[in-house]
Amino acid sequence: MLSRSIASDVTQFENFITNMLILFGVAVITLFIYYFVKSVVKKSQRSIAGYSKNLLVKTFANNIHGNLLGNLFASITLIIGEQFLQIHNNTIFSYFAIVIRYCSFLYLFITILLLLTHIIDILHRHYEIHYNTKNIYSMKPYVNLATVIMWILGVMLIIAFFTKTSLITIFASIGAVSAIILLLFKDTLLGIISSIQASISHIATVGERIEIEKYNLDGEIIDISMSSVKMKSFDNLLITFPTYMLTSEVVKNHRLIKVCNSR
Repeated sequence: MLSRSIASDVTQFENFITNMLILFGVAVITLFIYYFVKSVVKKSQRSIAGYSKNLLVKTFANNIHGNLLGNLFASITLIIGEQFLQIHNNTIFSYFAIVIRYCSFLYLFITILLLLTHIIDILHRHYEIHYNTKNIYSMKPYVNLATVIMWILGVMLIIAFFTKTSLITIFASIGAVSAIILLLFKDTLLGIISSIQASISHIATVGERIEIEKYNLDGEIIDISMSSVKMKSFDNLLITFPTYMLTSEVVKNHRLIKVCNSR
């Protein structure tokens, strides 16, 4: 019995050392893949942007982040490398391997969501530069809405993957706590709706001068995001106010005054 116990302990120790060496090798390979992909993307950006005649390809080449692509390939490498671990039941390392597996998939899912967000931002930037030179029809409110919807669906898919439940069950759970969600994200939701309304009715766009007399606000709009509007006053002060004020308050736009003066 004693010899069997010693042999079992030796086997577990050898298994532990083997797995630690595998983990170390996977970590080294993952870091190598990350920096390799990042350096390749960085070196190829200039050549692709210089030789390509397609405006969309040039926009992607100039704005794509190598670290996101590096993280994407690194997470895939980590998931593949984790499959080589030698797992035995009822050991400490088996639970540690489960944690590594879940962290690897979470790393991959978050990277994919960040990469998709960055791609949407690049497409929006391409539209604003090449097709919306006068800033008349801003797509930013719709881009913000698409990004929020994508992240909500992405988080739900992540929860469904880790909890091994159906999306229908998760939808039902979210419906049960919808009042709490609306309370927590009230300003964000109002900002999204208001920015879309402002874009459709052309209340204000970036670069225009507006006035909100109720709060003594007067200046040029710098940015309109989901939750706030940034304005630069004539004394070079940066003013920030909630986006929903564009539709809930009386806003004076000097666009027509500029047109009349140009005549």
